[in-house]
Amino acid sequence: MTPTYSIKQYIHDHVNSQFNVEKDSLPFPTETKSYTKGARLTKYGDVEEFAYLITEGIAAIHSFSDEGPDVILGFFLPGQFVSAYTSYITRQESDVEVVAITPLKVEVIRRQDIRAANAAGDPIALQLSLFATEGAYAFQSYQIKDHKRLKPYPRFLKLLAAQPILFQQLSLTMIAKFIGVTRETLSRWWNDDKKS
Repeated sequence: MTPTYSIKQYIHDHVNSQFNVEKDSLPFPTETKSYTKGARLTKYGDVEEFAYLITEGIAAIHSFSDEGPDVILGFFLPGQFVSAYTSYITRQESDVEVVAITPLKVEVIRRQDIRAANAAGDPIALQLSLFATEGAYAFQSYQIKDHKRLKPYPRFLKLLAAQPILFQQLSLTMIAKFIGVTRETLSRWWNDDKKS
């Protein structure tokens, strides 16, 4: 299983290094949830109400395409926020799903709770909103655009460099689906890379 992470640790690492993980309290409530492999955290058509910090496991963003449903647009690891961000921000129905690719544990922030802390002027909540929503939305958008822009082999190399843990915890079939090649092609690339 991948290492455990928390929203408090995320705040310390990315928002405010003066935040004491052991002593300081969060300005909004959170909830810890577990999902089985294949569970959908957000479904197509939902209006997203949550931001999920992955504490253990791997999640993915799925979408429809011309090839049909269930195109993987990106993977998310412990220490990363994931959400159907377009829906979260615009309040429109989601055009993607957030799916647990492995057994998954998350720490959840409700949109209304972080907005209430923002309205009260809490600086941690304001900064976290920028990182966990707008910043994560920008990252997710970049990841999706980059995925569509790159051809399969450069996509493989980039994924291997950025998220090597995926090759240890996911099937080559799933990764091949994300990259857009057959399992056999990915296996050949993977074996060639291990030799070099």
